[in-house]
Amino acid sequence: MLYFDPTPINFSLLLVLMLGGWAIHSASRQRPDANLPLIFYAVILIFNRLFDLQLDITLILGGVALAALIRFEFLSKTFIRWITYLEIAVLVMILWNGLGVIFGPGLALRI
Repeated sequence: MLYFDPTPINFSLLLVLMLGGWAIHSASRQRPDANLPLIFYAVILIFNRLFDLQLDITLILGGVALAALIRFEFLSKTFIRWITYLEIAVLVMILWNGLGVIFGPGLALRI
């Protein structure tokens, strides 16, 4: 069952997750020079540390590593494409985890 507690932290997390949706859109365009996923990871990491949310830190740091790996210019296009797919999957899992924090365990996916 979904439960939404309308606190300022939950609304702010919802706005940060909307930034994550925009980061997914930016990453899906297959442009390796897009900085929006890195900005999202920085914001979600700071937000997670400030408000002590139960977001999975290994997903966030794994996404940072994938986003940083895409920046190397010597990688082939197919390798960049596969890393982009992995990054989008990590972004979706972070968004799902964040929605589980907002709406409670009725929505949470057990990772």
